[in-house]
Amino acid sequence: MMKNNKIWYVEMLRVTAFSADTSVIETEWWEKLMPKEPPEKRLSRPKEKIYRDEGAFEKGKLILNITVPRTDWLYTAADLNKDKELPIIDQFNKIGNNFYKLIKDWLRICTPVNRLAFGAILLQPVENKEEGYNRMSQYLTHIQLDPVSSSDFLYQINRPRQSDYVDHLSVNRLSKWSVVTLRTLHFQLDSNDRTASSVSSYNGSSACRLEIDINTSQEFSGEFSEEELLKLFDELIALANEISVYGDIK
Repeated sequence: MMKNNKIWYVEMLRVTAFSADTSVIETEWWEKLMPKEPPEKRLSRPKEKIYRDEGAFEKGKLILNITVPRTDWLYTAADLNKDKELPIIDQFNKIGNNFYKLIKDWLRICTPVNRLAFGAILLQPVENKEEGYNRMSQYLTHIQLDPVSSSDFLYQINRPRQSDYVDHLSVNRLSKWSVVTLRTLHFQLDSNDRTASSVSSYNGSSACRLEIDINTSQEFSGEFSEEELLKLFDELIALANEISVYGDIK
């Protein structure tokens, strides 16, 4: 395996868990984990089993989204609408400590879980599409890319592995690779202040984009113990790091 030392920056980190017992609904995880930092926004729809908390966290924004039986923790860039900059928080290899600690604290108190996932959207700034395609070739060594005469490249693959910590558990390693250029969308209003048309323009910010989804198989039966959850969480992060460094490998 050839190691790539280029730096990936985080647009979003995500941890997803599916509850094994939908009869138990917990809505106070935010208060239990961060009692001194109440959410800035809160949405509660008990009849629909939908709950959402949102607030500032570290260098970005933290979102707790519950749609029973699924729970998502999202750590995202605070402002995804900047005109001149890519929506990034920090380097992937530096960002996780406090977020990962929060998730581990949550895994110790959460309702029983039968499926766990770790996801990330990572960006690597480049000057233009051509440089982006050349950079992608370093991660996707088995694919021949033409930086000049091709466009709209998108590559997605899943390479499952067996877990090192849970017997007979398959772990999906889904990665999606592309090169993006940030656009600014301007709306033009008619005489009645209604939207008549929109015009998009490039602002010059381009990047390689890597979307990672490392998740345990939905075919797993039963539920994970606390010890298994904590080990699995570390394993999912390690697999995501491996893809970000070595690219698409088996």
